[in-house]
Amino acid sequence: MLTLKQLKLYNFLVKYKKDNSLMPSLREMQRYMEMKSISQVCGMIGRLDWKQYIKKHEGKWRSIEILNKEI
Repeated sequence: MLTLKQLKLYNFLVKYKKDNSLMPSLREMQRYMEMKSISQVCGMIGRLDWKQYIKKHEGKWRSIEILNKEI
């Protein structure tokens, strides 16, 4: 189960990937989510990864993979 903010970020990732054929940067996610720091975005990405809605491939740029989960 996702929180409202996690769901907002997840939906942004899905739509951005569909529209641009690549994932947004951390800075783009930060702006969209109106967060004050990149570390907040990283924390939320980590929780989405832990909940298995996405897969973050460490050490690669824009390396988030959307996993097929029903919302």
